[in-house]
Amino acid sequence: MNNGRDNKPTGGTICVSVLDQGAGASRPATGVCLRENVYELPIPSDYDAADEQWEFPPGSVVECKPEKWRDDVILVARSLAVR
Repeated sequence: MNNGRDNKPTGGTICVSVLDQGAGASRPATGVCLRENVYELPIPSDYDAADEQWEFPPGSVVECKPEKWRDDVILVARSLAVR
């Protein structure tokens, strides 16, 4: 996704691991691109911390790595980053 003016990414879907739902569980989250491969995870309206524990909670700034999952390349949150 880009902002239509300068082709710089403004946001996208990021997979975030969910810790309390078994091995390999993840949740797609919309991230706000701060710079290349660094995204802020806004708090989704349907997020309930009692329901699921994200590896990087909403509000975090994360470094993402593009990874091939099945037939797609997706962004996966892998570590905390500095804003």
